[in-house]
Amino acid sequence: CVISVALIKARYLGESLYKPLELYFGRMGLFLVIGLLQSTVTIIGAFWLGIEVSDPGLFIGCVYLITIAFMVLIYSLLSLFGNGGKALAIIMLVLQISTTNGIYPVYVMNDFFQALNPYLPMTYAIGLLRNALLGVYWPTFFTGVYAMIAMIIATLLVTIIIKEKFDNVANKFEQALKDSGLF
Repeated sequence: CVISVALIKARYLGESLYKPLELYFGRMGLFLVIGLLQSTVTIIGAFWLGIEVSDPGLFIGCVYLITIAFMVLIYSLLSLFGNGGKALAIIMLVLQISTTNGIYPVYVMNDFFQALNPYLPMTYAIGLLRNALLGVYWPTFFTGVYAMIAMIIATLLVTIIIKEKFDNVANKFEQALKDSGLF
């Protein structure tokens, strides 16, 4: 997800015939298609490598749900904050990998990471994939599904609320960065 937003511009700088929300939702489809194609390649690769999956259909569904949730989040950050959104996405990625059982069990980490763990979406994404790969424990599975859906809805609502108001400020900031020659 992070790579695809680095390759394609999510913000339109300059005069437009469209409102900021129209631009946001119009370009979101492209990012979702790219994310789903990346997920499809990942799924095919997992099956090709012979990874044993408890429930293949559930695995595929979980991967696509996680992709949509994270792509909406990352695209929204990029759409709202431009290059600052890219930086936020990378910071979130690093923080989540180190905090959400991605490297070490959360119980052996310091108190900061243990406190942060339940609030990060990758915690629930990892739980979903574990359920699909190793066998389903339905309460944990549905908690993960609800967390991913809640993340999608919350991200869209926050973006819809602040996009129109924040877009002019963000455009001026992006244009100043572009004019400076630093980015």
